[in-house]
Amino acid sequence: MKCLLKENGDLKEENLKLTFEISKLKKDLAKLKDDKFTDYLGLIRERDARYTLYFENVALQLKLKELDGSSSQANQVDDAYEDPVVLRIALDRCREQLSSTQRQLKNMTDEYADTVPRREHDLLEARHGELGKKLDALTAELDALQTSHRRLIAQKKSLEEELRECKEKCMELERAGTPRPHWETCADFIGGGRDRWWQLASGMSSRDKLRVLLKELGPAAESEHLEHFDGLGTDPSVPPYLRAAGRVRNLRLSRREVCVVLHDVWRARARQRQRARPALQDFLAAYFEERYQQASVRAEWAYNVCAGVEQMLDEPHVKLFWGVLHGHLSEDIYWSHRDQCSALKDQLYKMSKDGENEEGFDRVELARELYRQRQLAQDKYIREVVAALGARAAARAVSVEQLKRAFAIVDPAINHIRMERYIRWAFSDQTSELSSIAPLPLRTIAARLAAGDIERVGPRYRGTRRR
Repeated sequence: MKCLLKENGDLKEENLKLTFEISKLKKDLAKLKDDKFTDYLGLIRERDARYTLYFENVALQLKLKELDGSSSQANQVDDAYEDPVVLRIALDRCREQLSSTQRQLKNMTDEYADTVPRREHDLLEARHGELGKKLDALTAELDALQTSHRRLIAQKKSLEEELRECKEKCMELERAGTPRPHWETCADFIGGGRDRWWQLASGMSSRDKLRVLLKELGPAAESEHLEHFDGLGTDPSVPPYLRAAGRVRNLRLSRREVCVVLHDVWRARARQRQRARPALQDFLAAYFEERYQQASVRAEWAYNVCAGVEQMLDEPHVKLFWGVLHGHLSEDIYWSHRDQCSALKDQLYKMSKDGENEEGFDRVELARELYRQRQLAQDKYIREVVAALGARAAARAVSVEQLKRAFAIVDPAINHIRMERYIRWAFSDQTSELSSIAPLPLRTIAARLAAGDIERVGPRYRGTRRR
């Protein structure tokens, strides 16, 4: 592409040179015309001067013959010139010749105003022909280069389409593919350590190793429990969405099906975002009740989704849902992350023709990376706050004023409203006056901050760079 652009630039430069040379030749041609006309006027004046000298010479000769007494023929001429009638006729004749000469001069001037010498015309015409041939050759070469350029652009678009399809296939294969398990890790969860695990699993296939592992981990690996779950009952201590008695059929939901259900739960939850909403556990129970009228079907979906979520805690968005569901994490983390991801995606979609997939933003690799970066930034922010509070004394009590001071040091751009929200989350008190909140251990404060929607507002150092 760079070579094509360079050749196009050379062609344009050559065309400019040709135009400048033609313009210069036209200027030289006009100058030659002016010089030619000047020479022509000089010749006319010279001819008139010759006529004048000629008649003066004749007059002088006549006078000389008159003084010397020339022959009779000379006397006859002298007599003829002395005759006023003859002189009058000669004068009229000279005037007619002068008028005719002036008319001819004017006609010739008008006729040859735009005329150049033949030799110069031939030279300029030959030069023009050569430049025209060069221009035609350069134009043909430019057309060929433009055609090649368009062909390369079409090939580039075709390759981009193929690359996009390959990426989509790779992402689909990554989602659908099953990684090879690291069976060595199982030894850390088996009684007897690595020696006993190798005795149990040596020489077995992956399926047999999985059965051995499930049997060692507990009674849930029995054949009946692979087909059914045991209901936890209807006691108030059981989460409302899991209150069921008897056996619950195992639907064996795939990872994709679990992600679709979680996305639909968050989408339904978003409709209540602007108004007071119940806890996520109560909302999840209402969600299943609204979609499944039969209690048995409702219990099957609730137990299977929870079982699938427990097996997918390696996914950041699944781990976040599970933490919010059990009250370990703040729900504001999800909404803050969703807003940031949506804002970024809106900006990216303005410059991209790609569309969203059906699972929503939770299944996009971009969302995972944003969540990871956000988590790293939050961890760093909390570590700085804890360091400002005195990280070595983890068991000592921290008051509201001390936490305020730590936030002000670490994040000078934070406003009072956000600081108060962070403090109330850290002390688990949303109603009391800040001055009346009792101190808590630093370890508890750090754990609460790590589980909340805590983000840095601005840089720690203002005006100058940290060295």
